Amino acid sequence: MTDVASTTAGYFPRPDYLIEALKEVQGYQKQDMGPEAEEKVEDLFHRGRSDVIEIQESAGIDLVTEGQLSWDDIIAFPATRLGGVEMGGIKRFYDNNRFYRQPQVVGELTGSGGITVGQYDDSVGVASNEVKPVMAGAYSLARLSKNKHYGSRDEYRGAFADVVNEELRALADAGAETVQLDEPSLTGVNDDGVDVDDGIETIERSVEGVDADVIVTTYFGEIADAYPRLLDIADGVGIDLVSGEGNLKAVEEYGADGALAVGCMNARNTRLESVDELAGTVEAVLERAEPETTYVSPSCGLDFLPWTVMKEKVQRLGEATEEVSA
Repeated sequence: MTDVASTTAGYFPRPDYLIEALKEVQGYQKQDMGPEAEEKVEDLFHRGRSDVIEIQESAGIDLVTEGQLSWDDIIAFPATRLGGVEMGGIKRFYDNNRFYRQPQVVGELTGSGGITVGQYDDSVGVASNEVKPVMAGAYSLARLSKNKHYGSRDEYRGAFADVVNEELRALADAGAETVQLDEPSLTGVNDDGVDVDDGIETIERSVEGVDADVIVTTYFGEIADAYPRLLDIADGVGIDLVSGEGNLKAVEEYGADGALAVGCMNARNTRLESVDELAGTVEAVLERAEPETTYVSPSCGLDFLPWTVMKEKVQRLGEATEEVSA
Protein backbone atom coordinates (compact mmCIF):
# COMPACT_ATOMS: atom_id res chain seq x y z
CA MET A 1 0.00 0.00 0.00
CA THR A 2 1.29 3.42 -0.92
CA ASP A 3 2.19 6.05 1.65
CA VAL A 4 0.36 9.31 0.87
CA ALA A 5 1.95 12.62 1.81
CA SER A 6 1.69 16.23 0.71
CA THR A 7 4.37 18.51 -0.65
CA THR A 8 4.74 21.74 -2.58
CA ALA A 9 6.87 22.30 -5.66
CA GLY A 10 8.66 25.40 -4.37
CA TYR A 11 8.73 28.83 -6.05
CA PHE A 12 6.25 30.70 -3.87
CA PRO A 13 5.05 34.21 -4.72
CA ARG A 14 6.99 36.87 -2.89
CA PRO A 15 5.23 38.71 -0.05
CA ASP A 16 4.72 42.45 -0.53
CA TYR A 17 7.46 43.47 1.91
CA LEU A 18 10.00 41.46 -0.07
CA ILE A 19 8.82 42.80 -3.42
CA GLU A 20 9.27 46.38 -2.18
CA ALA A 21 12.73 45.67 -0.78
CA LEU A 22 13.91 44.13 -4.05
CA LYS A 23 12.60 47.13 -5.98
CA GLU A 24 14.83 49.35 -3.88
CA VAL A 25 17.95 47.37 -4.81
CA GLN A 26 16.76 46.72 -8.39
CA GLY A 27 16.69 42.94 -8.08
CA TYR A 28 18.65 40.19 -6.39
CA GLN A 29 20.19 38.26 -9.30
CA LYS A 30 23.19 40.53 -9.64
CA GLN A 31 26.68 40.77 -8.25
CA ASP A 32 27.11 44.46 -7.43
CA MET A 33 24.76 44.82 -4.45
CA GLY A 34 26.34 46.64 -1.52
CA PRO A 35 26.87 44.79 1.79
CA GLU A 36 24.24 46.78 3.71
CA ALA A 37 21.58 46.23 1.06
CA GLU A 38 22.47 42.55 0.80
CA GLU A 39 22.22 42.08 4.58
CA LYS A 40 18.79 43.75 4.62
CA VAL A 41 17.53 41.62 1.75
CA GLU A 42 18.89 38.41 3.30
CA ASP A 43 17.07 39.21 6.55
CA LEU A 44 13.84 39.62 4.59
CA PHE A 45 14.44 36.36 2.72
CA HIS A 46 14.73 34.64 6.09
CA ARG A 47 11.46 36.23 7.18
CA GLY A 48 9.85 35.16 3.90
CA ARG A 49 11.06 31.57 4.25
CA SER A 50 9.66 31.48 7.75
CA ASP A 51 6.31 32.76 6.48
CA VAL A 52 5.95 30.26 3.62
CA ILE A 53 7.04 27.36 5.82
CA GLU A 54 4.46 28.38 8.43
CA ILE A 55 1.77 28.51 5.72
CA GLN A 56 2.69 25.00 4.60
CA GLU A 57 2.92 23.47 8.04
CA SER A 58 -0.34 25.10 9.15
CA ALA A 59 -2.00 23.49 6.13
CA GLY A 60 -0.62 20.08 7.09
CA ILE A 61 1.97 19.87 4.31
CA ASP A 62 4.31 17.01 5.15
CA LEU A 63 7.33 17.79 2.97
CA VAL A 64 7.85 21.55 2.82
CA THR A 65 9.99 23.76 0.61
CA GLU A 66 11.66 27.06 1.41
CA GLY A 67 9.81 28.78 -1.41
CA GLN A 68 12.72 29.84 -3.64
CA LEU A 69 11.92 33.46 -2.77
CA SER A 70 15.43 34.51 -3.78
CA TRP A 71 15.03 32.94 -7.24
CA ASP A 72 13.59 35.05 -10.06
CA ASP A 73 13.13 31.79 -11.99
CA ILE A 74 14.81 28.38 -12.23
CA ILE A 75 17.57 29.84 -14.41
CA ALA A 76 18.89 33.13 -13.06
CA PHE A 77 19.67 32.14 -9.49
CA PRO A 78 21.93 29.15 -10.24
CA ALA A 79 23.35 30.65 -13.45
CA THR A 80 24.58 33.83 -11.77
CA ARG A 81 26.44 31.67 -9.26
CA LEU A 82 28.32 29.55 -11.79
CA GLY A 83 31.71 30.36 -13.20
CA GLY A 84 31.91 30.66 -16.99
CA VAL A 85 28.49 32.30 -17.36
CA GLU A 86 27.42 35.76 -18.48
CA MET A 87 23.80 36.87 -18.56
CA GLY A 88 22.44 37.75 -22.00
CA GLY A 89 19.22 38.91 -23.61
CA ILE A 90 15.57 38.29 -22.83
CA LYS A 91 13.85 35.02 -23.74
CA ARG A 92 10.34 33.73 -23.15
CA PHE A 93 10.00 31.31 -20.24
CA TYR A 94 8.44 28.23 -21.84
CA ASP A 95 4.77 28.88 -22.77
CA ASN A 96 4.22 31.40 -19.97
CA ASN A 97 3.76 35.13 -20.20
CA ARG A 98 7.11 35.54 -18.47
CA PHE A 99 10.64 36.19 -19.59
CA TYR A 100 14.14 35.47 -18.32
CA ARG A 101 17.66 36.58 -19.10
CA GLN A 102 19.35 33.83 -21.07
CA PRO A 103 22.67 32.64 -19.58
CA GLN A 104 25.57 32.62 -22.04
CA VAL A 105 28.16 29.92 -21.36
CA VAL A 106 31.42 31.63 -22.32
CA GLY A 107 33.95 29.51 -20.39
CA GLU A 108 34.38 26.35 -18.37
CA LEU A 109 31.37 25.84 -16.10
CA THR A 110 32.34 25.73 -12.44
CA GLY A 111 30.16 25.52 -9.37
CA SER A 112 30.63 25.93 -5.66
CA GLY A 113 28.65 22.95 -4.44
CA GLY A 114 26.76 25.40 -2.28
CA ILE A 115 24.32 27.30 -4.50
CA THR A 116 21.30 26.29 -2.43
CA VAL A 117 22.83 24.88 0.76
CA GLY A 118 22.58 28.17 2.65
CA GLN A 119 18.87 28.44 1.88
CA TYR A 120 18.36 24.83 2.93
CA ASP A 121 20.21 25.33 6.23
CA ASP A 122 18.21 28.48 6.96
CA SER A 123 14.95 26.64 6.28
CA VAL A 124 15.79 23.66 8.46
CA GLY A 125 16.35 26.09 11.30
CA VAL A 126 12.74 27.29 11.21
CA ALA A 127 10.82 24.23 9.97
CA SER A 128 9.27 21.50 12.10
CA ASN A 129 8.69 19.18 9.15
CA GLU A 130 11.19 17.78 6.67
CA VAL A 131 12.48 20.36 4.16
CA LYS A 132 12.84 19.42 0.50
CA PRO A 133 15.42 21.59 -1.28
CA VAL A 134 14.87 22.37 -4.96
CA MET A 135 17.55 22.53 -7.66
CA ALA A 136 17.30 23.33 -11.35
CA GLY A 137 18.05 20.31 -13.51
CA ALA A 138 21.08 20.19 -15.78
CA TYR A 139 19.13 19.38 -18.93
CA SER A 140 16.79 22.34 -18.47
CA LEU A 141 19.68 24.64 -17.60
CA ALA A 142 21.45 23.56 -20.78
CA ARG A 143 18.33 23.94 -22.94
CA LEU A 144 17.56 27.40 -21.58
CA SER A 145 21.14 28.66 -21.84
CA LYS A 146 23.30 29.37 -24.89
CA ASN A 147 26.55 27.52 -25.54
CA LYS A 148 29.39 29.79 -26.66
CA HIS A 149 32.26 27.71 -25.34
CA TYR A 150 31.98 23.92 -25.60
CA GLY A 151 32.79 22.15 -28.83
CA SER A 152 30.05 19.53 -28.65
CA ARG A 153 26.54 19.15 -27.33
CA ASP A 154 27.56 16.21 -25.14
CA GLU A 155 30.41 18.17 -23.55
CA TYR A 156 28.11 21.15 -22.94
CA ARG A 157 25.36 19.11 -21.28
CA GLY A 158 27.90 17.10 -19.34
CA ALA A 159 29.39 20.24 -17.83
CA PHE A 160 25.98 21.29 -16.53
CA ALA A 161 25.39 17.76 -15.22
CA ASP A 162 28.64 17.87 -13.26
CA VAL A 163 27.91 21.18 -11.51
CA VAL A 164 24.37 20.04 -10.68
CA ASN A 165 25.72 16.74 -9.34
CA GLU A 166 28.12 18.69 -7.15
CA GLU A 167 25.19 20.70 -5.80
CA LEU A 168 23.03 17.65 -5.12
CA ARG A 169 25.88 15.96 -3.26
CA ALA A 170 26.37 19.12 -1.17
CA LEU A 171 22.68 19.16 -0.25
CA ALA A 172 22.84 15.50 0.76
CA ASP A 173 25.93 16.22 2.86
CA ALA A 174 24.01 19.06 4.52
CA GLY A 175 21.35 16.57 5.61
CA ALA A 176 18.73 16.70 2.86
CA GLU A 177 16.95 13.36 2.56
CA THR A 178 14.76 14.27 -0.42
CA VAL A 179 15.69 16.71 -3.20
CA GLN A 180 13.51 18.02 -6.02
CA LEU A 181 15.33 18.28 -9.35
CA ASP A 182 13.37 20.42 -11.80
CA GLU A 183 13.41 19.32 -15.45
CA PRO A 184 10.55 21.12 -17.24
CA SER A 185 12.46 21.04 -20.54
CA LEU A 186 11.76 17.30 -20.79
CA THR A 187 8.16 18.16 -21.69
CA GLY A 188 9.30 19.88 -24.88
CA VAL A 189 6.88 22.77 -24.43
CA ASN A 190 7.94 25.67 -26.69
CA ASP A 191 11.13 23.76 -27.53
CA ASP A 192 11.33 21.74 -30.74
CA GLY A 193 14.88 20.57 -30.07
CA VAL A 194 14.22 18.35 -27.06
CA ASP A 195 15.93 14.96 -27.32
CA VAL A 196 14.78 12.40 -24.75
CA ASP A 197 18.05 10.45 -25.02
CA ASP A 198 20.03 13.61 -24.28
CA GLY A 199 17.75 14.46 -21.38
CA ILE A 200 17.93 11.05 -19.74
CA GLU A 201 21.72 10.85 -20.13
CA THR A 202 22.14 14.31 -18.61
CA ILE A 203 19.85 13.57 -15.67
CA GLU A 204 21.49 10.22 -14.99
CA ARG A 205 24.89 11.89 -14.81
CA SER A 206 23.43 14.58 -12.54
CA VAL A 207 22.10 12.16 -9.91
CA GLU A 208 24.99 9.69 -9.88
CA GLY A 209 26.27 8.97 -6.39
CA VAL A 210 23.86 11.35 -4.62
CA ASP A 211 23.05 10.05 -1.14
CA ALA A 212 19.50 11.42 -1.08
CA ASP A 213 16.23 10.58 -2.77
CA VAL A 214 16.06 12.67 -5.94
CA ILE A 215 12.62 13.35 -7.38
CA VAL A 216 12.93 14.49 -11.00
CA THR A 217 10.05 16.93 -11.33
CA THR A 218 8.54 17.88 -14.68
CA TYR A 219 5.81 20.36 -15.51
CA PHE A 220 4.12 22.43 -18.24
CA GLY A 221 3.43 19.37 -20.40
CA GLU A 222 3.72 15.65 -21.09
CA ILE A 223 6.69 13.36 -20.52
CA ALA A 224 5.15 10.14 -21.84
CA ASP A 225 8.29 9.20 -23.82
CA ALA A 226 10.67 9.98 -20.98
CA TYR A 227 8.57 8.65 -18.09
CA PRO A 228 9.53 4.94 -18.16
CA ARG A 229 13.21 5.82 -18.43
CA LEU A 230 12.99 8.26 -15.53
CA LEU A 231 11.62 5.42 -13.41
CA ASP A 232 14.91 3.59 -14.00
CA ILE A 233 17.29 6.40 -13.06
CA ALA A 234 15.50 8.46 -10.38
CA ASP A 235 14.16 7.74 -6.91
CA GLY A 236 10.95 9.49 -7.85
CA VAL A 237 9.21 11.36 -10.64
CA GLY A 238 6.98 14.43 -10.54
CA ILE A 239 4.29 14.73 -13.20
CA ASP A 240 1.94 17.53 -14.22
CA LEU A 241 -1.61 16.20 -14.56
CA VAL A 242 -2.99 19.66 -15.35
CA SER A 243 -0.99 20.47 -18.49
CA GLY A 244 -0.01 16.94 -19.51
CA GLU A 245 -3.03 14.81 -20.35
CA GLY A 246 -0.86 11.93 -21.53
CA ASN A 247 0.95 11.64 -18.21
CA LEU A 248 -1.88 9.67 -16.59
CA LYS A 249 -1.77 7.19 -19.47
CA ALA A 250 1.98 6.81 -18.97
CA VAL A 251 1.44 5.99 -15.31
CA GLU A 252 -1.20 3.44 -16.25
CA GLU A 253 1.11 1.82 -18.81
CA TYR A 254 4.38 1.81 -16.86
CA GLY A 255 3.32 2.03 -13.22
CA ALA A 256 5.37 3.73 -10.53
CA ASP A 257 7.67 1.83 -8.20
CA GLY A 258 9.33 4.64 -6.29
CA ALA A 259 7.98 8.03 -5.29
CA LEU A 260 5.45 9.76 -7.52
CA ALA A 261 4.63 13.45 -7.07
CA VAL A 262 1.15 13.92 -8.50
CA GLY A 263 0.71 17.47 -9.80
CA CYS A 264 -3.04 17.64 -9.25
CA MET A 265 -3.55 21.33 -8.47
CA ASN A 266 -3.30 23.98 -11.19
CA ALA A 267 -0.58 26.31 -9.97
CA ARG A 268 -0.91 28.63 -12.99
CA ASN A 269 -4.60 29.43 -12.57
CA THR A 270 -6.37 31.25 -9.75
CA ARG A 271 -9.44 28.99 -9.91
CA LEU A 272 -9.78 27.24 -6.58
CA GLU A 273 -10.27 23.52 -7.05
CA SER A 274 -12.44 21.75 -4.51
CA VAL A 275 -10.83 19.34 -2.10
CA ASP A 276 -12.85 16.52 -3.68
CA GLU A 277 -11.57 17.45 -7.15
CA LEU A 278 -7.95 17.36 -6.01
CA ALA A 279 -8.42 14.11 -4.15
CA GLY A 280 -10.19 12.59 -7.16
CA THR A 281 -7.21 13.31 -9.41
CA VAL A 282 -4.85 11.58 -7.00
CA GLU A 283 -7.18 8.63 -6.57
CA ALA A 284 -7.32 8.23 -10.36
CA VAL A 285 -3.55 7.76 -10.30
CA LEU A 286 -3.74 5.25 -7.45
CA GLU A 287 -6.28 3.22 -9.41
CA ARG A 288 -3.59 2.76 -12.06
CA ALA A 289 -0.39 2.39 -10.04
CA GLU A 290 0.90 1.84 -6.54
CA PRO A 291 3.96 4.01 -5.90
CA GLU A 292 5.96 3.44 -2.76
CA THR A 293 5.14 7.04 -1.81
CA THR A 294 2.53 9.27 -3.42
CA TYR A 295 3.07 13.00 -2.98
CA VAL A 296 0.02 15.20 -3.45
CA SER A 297 1.49 18.27 -5.12
CA PRO A 298 0.78 21.38 -7.20
CA SER A 299 1.34 21.07 -10.95
CA CYS A 300 4.38 23.38 -10.73
CA GLY A 301 5.74 26.21 -8.60
CA LEU A 302 3.25 28.50 -6.90
CA ASP A 303 4.76 31.83 -7.95
CA PHE A 304 2.19 32.29 -10.73
CA LEU A 305 -0.47 32.90 -8.04
CA PRO A 306 -1.34 35.93 -5.92
CA TRP A 307 -0.33 35.53 -2.29
CA THR A 308 -3.88 35.12 -0.94
CA VAL A 309 -4.84 32.56 -3.59
CA MET A 310 -1.64 30.62 -2.93
CA LYS A 311 -2.49 30.34 0.76
CA GLU A 312 -5.95 28.94 0.04
CA LYS A 313 -4.63 26.50 -2.55
CA VAL A 314 -1.99 25.19 -0.15
CA GLN A 315 -4.66 24.73 2.51
CA ARG A 316 -6.81 22.71 0.13
CA LEU A 317 -3.82 20.64 -0.91
CA GLY A 318 -3.33 19.58 2.69
CA GLU A 319 -7.03 18.77 3.09
CA ALA A 320 -7.05 16.74 -0.13
CA THR A 321 -4.13 14.68 1.16
CA GLU A 322 -6.07 13.88 4.31
CA GLU A 323 -9.06 12.82 2.21
CA VAL A 324 -6.96 10.49 0.06
CA SER A 325 -5.28 9.03 3.15
CA ALA A 326 -8.57 8.39 4.97
